[in-house]
Amino acid sequence: MYKSYSFVKPALLSLLFTVFFACEKSSPDAQNPIPKEPETQEDIAEIDNLVTGLMTKYNIPGASLAIAKNEKLVYLKGLGVANTSTNEPMTSDHLLRIASTSKAYTGLAIMKLQEQGLLNINDKVFGSGALLGNKYGTKTYTEHIKNITVGQLLHNTSGAFVNANGYDLINTNDNLSDNEYMNWLMDNSFTTTAPGEAYYYNNVNFFVACMVVEELSGMSFIDFVKKEILAPIGDSETTIAMNSGNHPKEVTYYGQGNLVNNVYNFNIERYKGAGAMVSNARSLLKFALALDAKGGREDLLSSNLLATFRQVTPLQPNWAHGVGIWGNRTYMYGSLPGTRSGWMIEPSTGLSAAIIFNSNIDYTNASLNQEFAFAVQDVLVDLITKNRAYKDIDQFK
Repeated sequence: MYKSYSFVKPALLSLLFTVFFACEKSSPDAQNPIPKEPETQEDIAEIDNLVTGLMTKYNIPGASLAIAKNEKLVYLKGLGVANTSTNEPMTSDHLLRIASTSKAYTGLAIMKLQEQGLLNINDKVFGSGALLGNKYGTKTYTEHIKNITVGQLLHNTSGAFVNANGYDLINTNDNLSDNEYMNWLMDNSFTTTAPGEAYYYNNVNFFVACMVVEELSGMSFIDFVKKEILAPIGDSETTIAMNSGNHPKEVTYYGQGNLVNNVYNFNIERYKGAGAMVSNARSLLKFALALDAKGGREDLLSSNLLATFRQVTPLQPNWAHGVGIWGNRTYMYGSLPGTRSGWMIEPSTGLSAAIIFNSNIDYTNASLNQEFAFAVQDVLVDLITKNRAYKDIDQFK
């Protein structure tokens, strides 16, 4: 049958081609082609079993998971349930508190202010001529307080804002407004080592950094983040937690052990800048990939400012200005009663992953907390180091 084409005379063959293409050009199907269905993701049992195995072991109801390869979102799932009472399935659109992974947004907000020429991370925060001046408190500032820089807030090396026993004050006086709390903090908190002499992970440092963002931008912290960080990367989902209740699509959280009743009875809004962001794994990973300096997806800062953002403190070689650095990897973890989150990027494989849970172990149990933290880290490391049979698709919105 096909051999018969060899016997068609050249003139006739030319005519046939002319008629064929003329008909094709005027075809209604050619003028109005049927949209091609986007390629869909297929479940990868090895990944699902890895995550659900951890969830089963540690009594975690639900998880939001996202994996990217070469900055394309190749795997996106909700696993388990968003609410145990209704058995509502967890989806990739559900929102969850991301706890201390919020700190990366604060660090980046400070870098955006530096980009705009409104500050330098070496600027002093308190005292005459400083970023916040003498605005807060009634007492004369000590030399210690006057020497704290913005960078030391982000590096957790301020040596300040602790109680008499040297502990974080973020949960103190929950009834106070932000300004009232700042006034109380400046008059009543204690200092330890001089600024820049010791590392101490303190949520209050990031609360103060958040107040710097609001002072210099003239905007609420979340409005500044939405304008300068979220909008440029096309993220309309991430927002900030509310004391008054959950956002639409936000999950129910489940505490464990001594924290079973501590999920909703603290001032989550006080954690703005330190741990109050609400997101999902897709949006969290989209944000993380805007910090990787690879150029596939547009970065949120110039290469010079990204290098500054990623600069670690010699006092804690894994800690930069709101993100963790592990060799060539960039990562961030978060933990609050009822939620744990994390993301990690591995340049050598081109893989990155984010995961958020709607429960957390009882982290007042130090050994259990360490065990679970390493278990979550092991999952992330597995996801960013093992190349699996991902389709060449991109599920980022």
